[in-house]
Amino acid sequence: MADRYALVIGISKYSSLRELPNAVNDAEAIAQLLEKHGKFKEVKRYPCDHVEDENRYVMKSVTVNAKNLWQRINAFVTLISNEKADGFLFIGSHGLSLKSFAGDTEGYIASSGSNGDKQEAIPFRELNKIFMRSNHSSLTVLLDCCHAGLAINQVITRECVRFDFGLSKQYAMLAACRGDQQAYERGEHSVFARAVLDALKAENANQRNQITFSRLSDFVNTRLIGSGQSSEACSVNGPNICLFEYPQKPALAQQKTLAVAGKIYNIQNIQNANFNDLAKVSPITKLETKLRRLNYRKQDNLFEDFLEQELKVGAFWLRHDEDGGQRWLLNRLWREKIPNTTDALKFHLKVSKRWQLETIWDRLGSHYGIEDNPEAIADHLYTQWSYDKTITLVLYGVERLSRENCQILLDQFWQPLVQKTEGQNSDYPLLLFLVDTGIKDSDCCPVQHCCEYDADQPEVIIDLPLENLKNITLKNWMNTHAKDLLPEGICPETAIKNILDCNQRPEACVEEVLMTICDLFGYQWQDIEAKFSI
Repeated sequence: MADRYALVIGISKYSSLRELPNAVNDAEAIAQLLEKHGKFKEVKRYPCDHVEDENRYVMKSVTVNAKNLWQRINAFVTLISNEKADGFLFIGSHGLSLKSFAGDTEGYIASSGSNGDKQEAIPFRELNKIFMRSNHSSLTVLLDCCHAGLAINQVITRECVRFDFGLSKQYAMLAACRGDQQAYERGEHSVFARAVLDALKAENANQRNQITFSRLSDFVNTRLIGSGQSSEACSVNGPNICLFEYPQKPALAQQKTLAVAGKIYNIQNIQNANFNDLAKVSPITKLETKLRRLNYRKQDNLFEDFLEQELKVGAFWLRHDEDGGQRWLLNRLWREKIPNTTDALKFHLKVSKRWQLETIWDRLGSHYGIEDNPEAIADHLYTQWSYDKTITLVLYGVERLSRENCQILLDQFWQPLVQKTEGQNSDYPLLLFLVDTGIKDSDCCPVQHCCEYDADQPEVIIDLPLENLKNITLKNWMNTHAKDLLPEGICPETAIKNILDCNQRPEACVEEVLMTICDLFGYQWQDIEAKFSI
């Protein structure tokens, strides 16, 4: 097994640009996580300070010039190249998008002395060159800066990566945002770094207790929905790079003790345990459980009928008005209905304005590390599915594609993929979710579809329209399932009235009602939705 080295960089101090106080916090938090769980031989910080009393290094908020920054990155890449080691590089800084003399847009990492121009800035293309020359075992790069996607979209092309990397090296990059977007700071961490820290937790590990690059990428991609920025990923031979491997949890039968609601019981005397304690779960988890029983019975039943088929291959068009609960339904189906999701291959792609099909093929090819054409993508997904993996692809905001392009996508990608599965049975679903977010006020599925799953035509889209919440449904749900969870001092009748008043407003949407419900119970809707994220 190759040695593992990490370098984390956080630049907070800037002379002309706005300071980034979270950049140092983000880098330090990631460094500590790498040291604790990453099994790295060495985790280097830059810039840093030595704490003599504790004999350790910590990130430091000081100015960093471009020359020293470049030398640090180059030295790190040289180290992992010479030792044929595994490398992990995190950079948090300002990012720049500038025009070249030829009119092309290029991306840069800004050092502390940058004035927003090319002086005191490192071009992404120069990083690309040293990554290409490196003879490492694997290299994972996380880039947290504005316009980070330019490092993937216009600098690190898959063609040059394939040519220089060959098959012996693994490479993966996760960018905090698209090339035309900014990366934001909120709270103690940047939006991207917070998502990364959450993604690397043990609870998100696969059944082999690993956090792989593809698992990290999928989690972050989903977490950033609605944040104003969309992560981008590129990997070559690298989706399965193992970033963390947590200790194997002992089986219950091998444990000598069991913790139940904070009390420790000997396994041999477990019959003496008070199993009422097992019901003591957190209030937010109880509310989350109750919310699963609210609405969408028709959609749940239809999806359950689909899952009873011997061949679980299907495509679903989810549609409603904007913020009409599409994500909530999708996440519920993923969490509650879809089997074998522990080690699933899932990807969530947010379709942007003016995208053509070529952009979608490019994004999918970049994510899976394959050719950017529908045939290669279909072959790859079929191969993964045939290895007993649940496959889920979500195109969010699909209404931004023209009707013609939607049909071409189905003709060139989905139908050939489905044809490969003919005559086979599997307990592992192969799923395509096309999510219409309601931005264009479309009132129907624009391509050929049906309202129920037809096992003889699995390639046909299943239309899953959503509806607004009805007052009677909300009232019954509160009275039957939820009013006993209200915080002390809140009258159930008043809570019901507030929810119904919100729902009756002409401009009210499903997610606004769900937010109102969560507020009444003392929680944030985003925290509950994050528990379901596909």
